Amino acid sequence: MANKRRQMNRVTIRGELMDAPEITDTRSGAPVANMRILVPSRDQGAQFYMFNVRAYDDPAVEIDKAEYMAGDEVEVHGFLKQERWTHRTTGEDVSRVVIMSRKTQMVTDDNA
Repeated sequence: MANKRRQMNRVTIRGELMDAPEITDTRSGAPVANMRILVPSRDQGAQFYMFNVRAYDDPAVEIDKAEYMAGDEVEVHGFLKQERWTHRTTGEDVSRVVIMSRKTQMVTDDNA
């Protein structure tokens, strides 16, 4: 059952980087890449959706090596993760969903 659940939580998204990925390290020294991807809505009008994407370890290193820039079209393969925390000021419970990247690649004419 656990394997089936893991297969259910998959996401592939294609969009434009809002800015260059931010590359940092965890306290233990593991690389982390954070980026925001803008995806046009399929609805009529000029609506866009913005998604936060995060990668750790080898996927983060690959993102860093690729030297992505704002405006680059990328495709991200990964899974969804809900992050929860308590707001420092208000004490309210807060949450957000982040796409955890297992693989990020530039969209080219070959893979468009």
